[in-house]
Amino acid sequence: MNHLLRPMCPQDRALVIDTWCRSYHAHASCWMGFVSCDTFVTCYRPTVERLLCESFTRVACLPGEESAVIGWACVRGKHLHYVWVRGDWRKEGVATDLLRDLAADPIRYTHETDYWRMVAPHYPGWRFDARPLKEAR
Repeated sequence: MNHLLRPMCPQDRALVIDTWCRSYHAHASCWMGFVSCDTFVTCYRPTVERLLCESFTRVACLPGEESAVIGWACVRGKHLHYVWVRGDWRKEGVATDLLRDLAADPIRYTHETDYWRMVAPHYPGWRFDARPLKEAR
């Protein structure tokens, strides 16, 4: 493994919020073309902040450079809220490692993106369920 996994620390929070909001805006077809990225980030940031407070977020970083975050996953119980991997680290097993202890169980995920629709068939039993987003309010 060419990366380490660790819990999110306070110094990671800004990066996680920014990448979550911008990635979700860019890759969730329900937002594309309807709302500007800046407007979306302003409106959606409080939801992301609430989910981070209620959940466990694990980050992947470079060995010896724990501040060099290359991916992260936010999970609460059996709900995967979001997983993100830096572009040049995709297809290197980072997301697989971040989700490894979840993969065997049926999971509900709360954010569906165009990319996730391609990945979801690799996780039988996983289902989209946005209800926890409403509960987070």
